Amino acid sequence: MRAGDKILNYTVTRRIKAGGMGVVFEGEQNWGSRRKVAIKQLLENLRDDDIVRRRFTREAEILEMLDNQHIVRILGFDHEQDAFVMEFVEGRTVADVLRENPDTFRKPDILFQFFISLLDAFDYAHNVVITLNGRTEQGIVHRDIKPSNIIVQPDGNPKILDFGISRVASFQSTLTDPKLQMGSVPYMSPEQIATPIDVDWRSDIYSLGVTLWELLVGRSPYPRVTTHEVVVEVQRQIRFEPLPSLLQTVINVNPEEEFFLRRLDQVIERATAKDRVFRYQHCEEMKAALQKAFEDWQNQSSETEETQVIAAAPQIKQAEWNSVTFNKTDDTISSSLNENVPITHTRSNRSSNHSWKVFIALAPLMVIGGYLWWQQQKPSTSDNLNEQIRDTFPAKKPTLTLADSCYEAGNSFYNNKNFKQATYWYKRAAELGNTDSQSMLGLMYQYGQGVTKDINAAVKWFQASAKQGNADGQKNLGYMYLEGLGVEKDYTKALKWYKASAEQGNAEGQANLGIMYEQAIGVEANNFEALKWYMRAANQQLPRAQYYVGTMYATGKGVKQSESKAIQWYQLAARLGEINAQQELRRLGRSW
Repeated sequence: MRAGDKILNYTVTRRIKAGGMGVVFEGEQNWGSRRKVAIKQLLENLRDDDIVRRRFTREAEILEMLDNQHIVRILGFDHEQDAFVMEFVEGRTVADVLRENPDTFRKPDILFQFFISLLDAFDYAHNVVITLNGRTEQGIVHRDIKPSNIIVQPDGNPKILDFGISRVASFQSTLTDPKLQMGSVPYMSPEQIATPIDVDWRSDIYSLGVTLWELLVGRSPYPRVTTHEVVVEVQRQIRFEPLPSLLQTVINVNPEEEFFLRRLDQVIERATAKDRVFRYQHCEEMKAALQKAFEDWQNQSSETEETQVIAAAPQIKQAEWNSVTFNKTDDTISSSLNENVPITHTRSNRSSNHSWKVFIALAPLMVIGGYLWWQQQKPSTSDNLNEQIRDTFPAKKPTLTLADSCYEAGNSFYNNKNFKQATYWYKRAAELGNTDSQSMLGLMYQYGQGVTKDINAAVKWFQASAKQGNADGQKNLGYMYLEGLGVEKDYTKALKWYKASAEQGNAEGQANLGIMYEQAIGVEANNFEALKWYMRAANQQLPRAQYYVGTMYATGKGVKQSESKAIQWYQLAARLGEINAQQELRRLGRSW
């Protein structure tokens, strides 16, 4: 494969790198938004190896079933070219970031946000229900968690790569030799070394513990593996020696850091216990321990925190991440992030004297919002919101920040059921190119909320949003084509837009796409495809999708008939208020 070659609806633009199993290319979508993608192709010399090809195919199948914001998404698979297309992830690997700046994750708030997101992603993977080769199973074990398989995105959030040696937790893979060690030596669990086939999700927890240690120290706890002798020595240490204490390893530690590192030593010690029985048994358990360590550090700290806590998972000010360069950014975006724009968060209320601090943090936004509202009410020679903003603030605000601000204002009015003001702000944001606002404005026109009902206007804004790649806009436009609202009824176009939305992880789009496959609307009936999309939406806790999965089990469509599994899915949906599921359970004499 080389630049200019075609794969599915994409064109290869350049080669990025080669790995042990495949070569990764950058590509571009041939239509619409022309979005960048990553293309992974199996190495030429491995294509005659049946086991390697099956493992490569399985990676694509597993990625297709996973739907989490912190796990790379697959967009298509080409069996003839032994290649699959994935979303293109901007950023740099954790390994590269630490190599450039070993202290990147030394700040507790940055470390906490990043690692909690990792734990949430692996908790999802360890519990997700998937269907492979007609078998429905639960749980994916990654088996190769390490800094070079985790991307730090420009916003500071992680994205997990490379499920090439992952396996389904609930059955033994025929692709794994019982004597073959799978993974990267410094991050292997003791059981990966001793009995490679006897590995479950607790092996991933061990690897996460080692990764947490490395985030804090800035390097691996083991020497670089270059010879067989070094491999043997590192494996011996993994099996019989604990990781070095953070307090004894990290240099230039201040008193506050010392307190935090002491608590994290306890977390890492348990996560990397030699016997998996004594480790955290689930990612949620490790997450709770990390949260407790962070909260204890906050309570102990005598300095005012700049980062506010949302529930138990703090969000980091973008300015914190600006001090670390992960990748080249557009000048407009860069100038936006470096401006001194107030960012406020809601924090947990540990003492009543914090309320005045929250008010002070919110005051600038209240003043800005009030002024903009007044500007909208008074007669103006110009209806251009950019001019209103520039008149208010001498520093020029880039369009991205302005559009997002208007969108948030619209959401605030919408949540307070002031639909007229919500429409005003959504329209301003939509005109500035905010795709979420375009989709919301379409809904306002579709249902006549805050504006005269206008189906043609709704279609116009759905199209604007959808063509820029907004998943909600694509889902809404698919519905308009399905029902023939403001456009000629066209099932093929409905299918196209539902699929575009579904592939981006939109749960409603996934459920609707499943219906089209099950009921043969615009496409040949395919119960396996229907179940796949229902399952992906169900795993995002969409009640009606969970009910649909239950009906597939009840009728044996796309899966082996099973009343017990149907009931399990009905119960999940019923607990979230799905009326049809509740009725089915009553009919079966079951509770929820």
